[in-house]
Amino acid sequence: MKTRSRNKATTGLVNVEAPSEAKRRPPPTKYNSKVPLPNVTRLDGPAGPSQARRSRRVQEETGEEKDDRRTEEWYRRVPVFRIRGVYLSHLLERGKNTAEGKRIAESQMNAMLDWEADAGSMIVCDEDGQVLVCVFGWSLTGGKVLRELGEPINFKSAPYYPGSRGRTLCDVKESSATDRGTYHDGFTIKRYHTVMQGVSSLVTPVANARDIRHPADAFMAYPEGREGVDEGSSTHESAGVKHFVHGWPMQGHPHGVLYPSGDMVKGSFAALTASHYFEATKPLSYAVRARFKMCFPQYFEKYDKAFKAGQFNFSDPGPFLGRALVWKLQVNVHQDGLDDGPAGILPSGYFDGGELYLPDLKLKLS
Repeated sequence: MKTRSRNKATTGLVNVEAPSEAKRRPPPTKYNSKVPLPNVTRLDGPAGPSQARRSRRVQEETGEEKDDRRTEEWYRRVPVFRIRGVYLSHLLERGKNTAEGKRIAESQMNAMLDWEADAGSMIVCDEDGQVLVCVFGWSLTGGKVLRELGEPINFKSAPYYPGSRGRTLCDVKESSATDRGTYHDGFTIKRYHTVMQGVSSLVTPVANARDIRHPADAFMAYPEGREGVDEGSSTHESAGVKHFVHGWPMQGHPHGVLYPSGDMVKGSFAALTASHYFEATKPLSYAVRARFKMCFPQYFEKYDKAFKAGQFNFSDPGPFLGRALVWKLQVNVHQDGLDDGPAGILPSGYFDGGELYLPDLKLKLS
């Protein structure tokens, strides 16, 4: 089961009204709480601003080569840990989203509230060495190479996870300040956040009250006078989810014909917005693809084959058939019933705090 804790989102694009105006303001609706368009006139190219004069094809190839190299460097330096007492086979046999399962997960999360979150890169396995989670965070090995590319990892003999001590954001800052070989294994998300905000402005995200994965908060509230919020006329912003799925069956017909999700094709404007999203996020999608292929090669082949069979928009490099675009909406503890294997989680935006809880694994990530 997975969940994200509440974080304090900040933005310089949302307006706040004077106290006297706030009293007269009607309740927030999707019409008076639109997500503002990002104040960005141009996105950097796939290979960064230094390659802007090159053709689009060359920029994409250069960006892909960089991502391949960064993924290989992560593999050479990343530590591997096992989680004591956890077996993938047991997790697969368990019923999804049962009341008892949620109770146990929430109890474990409460016990983890005071834990320091882990900011380090790592591969996490079960007792038998089955890979469960791959984290692309901060490399804190001082640049030490643990293995060469192509050298197999003996997951079954990996040490047990020692906890987050020495691996927190404070440790990252200290290592960076003393120049002890700290590397960031993630990728720049400014471009992705800009595109996400643009999509959320063009097609309002929806908070479905029946979706157990999210609370029913359809709006993000911004208190008056908050730092980073300009004066103006709005204290609320729409929050919700958009599902961009290339192909899935209609509800109640699990073996029926595959259709693209309504959020992708419900009207010409929605279709154009989805097409823009896939094209604009292609560089980041390739970065995720390269990392997924390195982490889960046995799943990658299965995913990629299904993706090629069901692909609807050809700007997407895959291998995931669907994406959930979550905009300023919290996530409840849940086990996604549609996940048949590993899923990618990519946080973006500008916020303070916020952690990812994996209560089954007793992991708390920053």
